[in-house]
Amino acid sequence: MSLTRFSNRASSFFLALSTALTPVGLAAIASTPSCLFGSGGPSAVGQGKKYVSGDPNFDDFFNALFELQVELAKSPQEEKEIRRELAKKLKGDPDASGTLLAKRADKRAKELASNGIGLKMEVSGLDEGDEPSAKVTTVGKDPTGDDKEFVDAVQKAAEAELKLVARLRKGKREIERLRGLSMALDQQVDAAFRLGGPSKKSEVRKNLNDARTLMPLMGGRADEVIESARTTVKKLEEAMHTDDGSFNKPPPPPPPPETPPENGEDGPDKPHTDKPHTDKPKPHTDKPKPPPSTPPTPPKPPPSDFEP
Repeated sequence: MSLTRFSNRASSFFLALSTALTPVGLAAIASTPSCLFGSGGPSAVGQGKKYVSGDPNFDDFFNALFELQVELAKSPQEEKEIRRELAKKLKGDPDASGTLLAKRADKRAKELASNGIGLKMEVSGLDEGDEPSAKVTTVGKDPTGDDKEFVDAVQKAAEAELKLVARLRKGKREIERLRGLSMALDQQVDAAFRLGGPSKKSEVRKNLNDARTLMPLMGGRADEVIESARTTVKKLEEAMHTDDGSFNKPPPPPPPPETPPENGEDGPDKPHTDKPHTDKPKPHTDKPKPPPSTPPTPPKPPPSDFEP
């Protein structure tokens, strides 16, 4: 069988596995081509069911595998629901991709910036080993009403995506642990089930083999969801970055006051205006006139020659 043909069949199988918790999903898995699981068709594990072997060590393995199957099967829908919740706040298509939602967020963030609200989102958890977190800080004016709801919705969506990424990465590590454990248990089948006879041993080995067949598919689906979630967060981080530093600049200082002229120096020429000439009435005062002064007595004439 060609590698391409096997890949197509594997993809169709895991699509069925993602709905394994419903009767329809179980039927879809059961109808998967039997060559994917070898002769005899899929085992209980291959059908998405919990297999019970009767041995505690083996059952611990099968329980852990089943719980991981359930968690990973829900993850694509869980990631989609995160985007749908954000789409409601952005008034976008419920099935929009993370990239399209980020474009709507970018438009809204720029509207806030034009109203004096700068945004910056810092995230952690895109890389392996970092704690998942997302925080949007604002500068300038404080957002209120719909603006605040928008900021909170983007932060909530980014944080939910990052937490999902962290869980799926943990799930992938668990897959690797279970893969190694299945190889070790395979060597213990004869001793653990010697009383069960060949049929029981064959049944247990079949479930172990089908578990190892499923594990790469489970890991591949986890990678798809991780990549979708990381893309959404990175695009939102870019959109929510309108703080260019201008919102924190202090206001310009007021102009200096005008200095009056010193030492009687003439200041700037004042504009000349022709005022209309009006005769001001003189104030009337009823003061008594002073009495006329007595004229001075004229001097006596000098004596003439004929007078004694």
